[in-house]
Amino acid sequence: MEIVKMLVLSTVHISESTANRMFIEGSMDEEARYFQKVAGNGLSVILYTKGEHGWLVPINTDDIHEGEQFNNEDETPKDLATVIRFALEHDCSWVMFDKDAEFVESLPKFDW
Repeated sequence: MEIVKMLVLSTVHISESTANRMFIEGSMDEEARYFQKVAGNGLSVILYTKGEHGWLVPINTDDIHEGEQFNNEDETPKDLATVIRFALEHDCSWVMFDKDAEFVESLPKFDW
């Protein structure tokens, strides 16, 4: 049996422009929405909409080789990359963004 760890964060940790992009990508008809495919170590960021006020983001670390870290590429929004790094540092396999979730003091916050 596999049990995974999920980081639950407020949407305040992503900027309005990133949120808008996530809503657009999340409204596509595909089952899995590729928000961004990150070059370098092959980490793909996929998102699933969570109602009208959030997203579920699985973090696929299978393609990261031992000793490698998630590196932000120019095309990945910095705010999202920061959250992904934070999740990886805390051994989380998923991030759930929810407008009513708590925020983390050590992560950047955006007022929108």
